[in-house]
Amino acid sequence: MICAKCGRPIDPDEERQINEGTGFHYDICEACFDGMWEHNAITLCEGCGNWYETKMLRNIGIIGNDTFVPCPLCSHDIVDGMSVTERIHEGA
Repeated sequence: MICAKCGRPIDPDEERQINEGTGFHYDICEACFDGMWEHNAITLCEGCGNWYETKMLRNIGIIGNDTFVPCPLCSHDIVDGMSVTERIHEGA
């Protein structure tokens, strides 16, 4: 496998998948992953455990005092892993 960012070969134990389950999926090496993480270019979904580019995320609004940002794959909130319904009931 080749890193989609730097073009170097990736060892299977250092392969990282970004935007899995979307039409924008790609694989990167550990070094590129670390760089993206340090620059807040990727985030982990607490609901499904996949990594996504932060530019893919869309804010659907405020629930209680929190911003709800749905995962592109599982639709649960990226931060707390809850569905819209669960988050509304938690805030009630």
